[in-house]
Amino acid sequence: MKMIKAWKRPPINLIVLLSLLTMMSCKDAADVQKDSAKFLMDNSITSFSLYKRRYKFFNQCSEKQIEMVGASVTALGAPDSPNSNLILQTAHYKNVIGFHIIGEKNGRYLCFNKKSKLIVKFSGASPRCMFEEQMSQDFYTVIKSTFHDWYIGFNKKGKAILGSEKVKANRKRCFYFTKRGDHSYLAGLHEIRHGPKIANPYKLVRLLREQKMRRRKRHNLIGNSERTECV
Repeated sequence: MKMIKAWKRPPINLIVLLSLLTMMSCKDAADVQKDSAKFLMDNSITSFSLYKRRYKFFNQCSEKQIEMVGASVTALGAPDSPNSNLILQTAHYKNVIGFHIIGEKNGRYLCFNKKSKLIVKFSGASPRCMFEEQMSQDFYTVIKSTFHDWYIGFNKKGKAILGSEKVKANRKRCFYFTKRGDHSYLAGLHEIRHGPKIANPYKLVRLLREQKMRRRKRHNLIGNSERTECV
């Protein structure tokens, strides 16, 4: 009976020692968990829904929108095409803040491959899928990779240009875009004015611009002919 009582009542020093060991093991586990969380945060791409908006990007070379259809990306999209709706979502990787470009219809990410070719991927878990927005001297939107000196661009036929060719090629306008948001002036023109609705306001603006250029050419031709007659 004495032996049983002795086992039921362990010494106080033993209880204190066990408590200290338990506290130390819990602290070590917490430190490991904290370090692993920091490592994952620094070495994995995290997307945030704090900034998530829909835009269209009008290319100055092809004069059409960026369009993501399936596994391909071109700059041949019409203004009213659902494939040209792109979602910009904030992303974080190794203390660098950028954004992902996601096709609203196909749900895929716009990325660069190792050779700076523009591709479409199912996942944005790569630094080459993060971009940042810059402004050119002509006040056009320029889209640059956050980890390389690569830029998104398209030629006159709407085909993607290698991102590393911006410095080599003398065609800066192919890397210039006009960003159009959800509530642009032309898209909401018929909502704030009474009268007939415009089916394609962007086409109307282009036709008016061409008409203005033709009128200016005609005026210059008449002026030149009058000068030659006077001489």
